Formats: sequence, C-alpha cells, structure tokens
Amino acid sequence: MAYKILIVDDDYQILDLARTVFSLKNDEFRLTTEHDPRRVKREIELGRLDHDLIMLDIAMPHVSGKELLEMIKTNPRCRRIPVVIVTGSERPEDAEECLEAGADYFLEKPFRVETIFAVIRTVLRKTNAIVGIAGKIEIGAVTIDLNAREAAIAGRPIGLTVTEFDIFLLLAERRDQVVEHKIILDRVWNLRIPRNEKIPTRRLQTHTDNIRRKLGSNSGLIQTKEGIGLKFNIELAESLGYHIPQNKLVENLPNKDLPILQPELKNSINAVSKTAIN
Repeated sequence: MAYKILIVDDDYQILDLARTVFSLKNDEFRLTTEHDPRRVKREIELGRLDHDLIMLDIAMPHVSGKELLEMIKTNPRCRRIPVVIVTGSERPEDAEECLEAGADYFLEKPFRVETIFAVIRTVLRKTNAIVGIAGKIEIGAVTIDLNAREAAIAGRPIGLTVTEFDIFLLLAERRDQVVEHKIILDRVWNLRIPRNEKIPTRRLQTHTDNIRRKLGSNSGLIQTKEGIGLKFNIELAESLGYHIPQNKLVENLPNKDLPILQPELKNSINAVSKTAIN
C-alpha cells in the first residue's frame, strides 16, 4: 500500500523537485502537490483531506503553513493526519509554536532529499503505532475507539462524557509529551490564550478530576505537571496491559507489584543522500 502524501509550498521549483524524487518511490508513496494554500484551506474547511501525511511550508502568501496546521489540528475530520512543517526560517519561536500547535515534526532547510523520506517514514511509524487500522488507539490495557468515541481499560468502558473523552484522547495522542494547559483549552474548547495572559485552568481541573474518579485505582494514568499541563502515563498503561488477563477487572489487580515497561523511542534520523534542498 502506498501512503498518500500532500506537499504544500508556493515555490514551484520545490514542488517540481519533490515530484521528481517522489517518482522514484512510487511503490511506497503517492504524492500530491499544491502551490496555493487557499485551496488546501478550503479542503480543510470541507473536511475533505484524506492524506496519510501532509508537509507544509511555513512561509506562504495568503495563508501560512502555521495557519493551515492550526486548522488541521482543530478540525475533528482531519486532526489525526500527521503534519511535517518545512521552513527556512531562522526564528527559534517558529519551531516551538508549530510543535505546540500539533506539528509532528519540524524540518529546517537545507536538508538532504533522503532526509524527507526518513522523516516521513519515522512519523508514519509513530502514527501507525498509536492508531491501528481499526480506528483504535491501544496503549497497554487502554483502548480508545475513535469511531464509537469510547475509552476502556482491559475491555471495561470508563464511561467518559464527550468533553472528558476529548481530553483523554488528546493526552493519548500526545502520550510522549506533557500537553500544556493552553493547548488542551485550545483543542477541546477552542479557547485561545494570549502568550502573556493567565491561563484559566479551573474548568480543565474539574474535568480532569472527573476522569480520574472514573479511572478509580488507575487514576495515575493522567499525571499532572504543576503549572505546565497533563501527561498520559504510558508506563502504567503498558504495565497494566502486560499483566491484566482479558477476563479480569482492573480493580482486582495490585498495581504496586507491577513492573514498569520502558518504551524505546527513536529520536534520530540519519541522512544518507548527498542531494540537498535549499
């Protein structure tokens, strides 16, 4: 199966080069290119994006790559499509802002052609490891059904409300990082908080407390990083998944005796081609 890749860049030379190099990988990737970000914006608004991965140039006229990224990650129909931001900008804030907005990778120019494929493969592996072909996220004993919008532990439904599910899902999707309070408020309630303004966390705290209450003895699945945000406890979820038989209830197992499984993450990408894109 070839993965569908969309590259959005207003530079025709970049798109021509992309089409040339991707033509050598037809068995692995099926490329679509677009030079006008306004067309992509329209497709996002209509919920018609169905690509496996999107690469966005950050500096484009009319609609920037960052604006498209924010639209993608706040649209329920396409928020789970991984996005790679490509830029020649030297502003360190760009990387921080885009990653906070939900970008899966931030690629700075110049870079080698083969690096593109390495980045795409890495992001797709990570995405496919989280979301299975059946539309479910499985992390140890925790299962999140994206179609039914239900979460369960060892097959037992947690019973989350719509808002609680959105929070739980967001934390699971970003399970390898601390999700800041302002990001949760933005994704769940579409509430944008200016940089220097105090973040109102009371509403979020109430829903978090409700989720933990429903998790019972496994309330530690949601960790609080004081003054920063929340984090999904991967180790606890995986240790439960390692020890819980399918016909047992979560509450019947002693968590204190369960070993912690440490997942190994690959953080480096090796470039092997001498061809560069500037």
